[in-house]
Amino acid sequence: MEKFLDVREKYKRKNLILFNQNSLSIKALNDSFNKTNHKVLILWAFKNIDRIYQELKNNHFDDERIKEAILLCKRWKEGLVKMKEAKASILKVHAIAKCRIVNDVRPKR
Repeated sequence: MEKFLDVREKYKRKNLILFNQNSLSIKALNDSFNKTNHKVLILWAFKNIDRIYQELKNNHFDDERIKEAILLCKRWKEGLVKMKEAKASILKVHAIAKCRIVNDVRPKR
């Protein structure tokens, strides 16, 4: 089977979201995540978040909503806010990414 065939098909159909939890291209990664303790995954995410944020800034993807989401997630980790509030800020970051794909990044076909 060709690597990333499912992703290429979605790209050809002009889908904005190329991966989902059933994507064959990331099945091994998804299986690994499903076997890993949830707390370990959260710790891994927090270990990498500052580096990832810096990478986003370096690639002209600086937005106050991203900083706010990181801050709220760190506050959630400390027990200072509820997950509902952190999740709402995370979904705003997803919306930024989707908007960026539609308006700036997606190649013309």
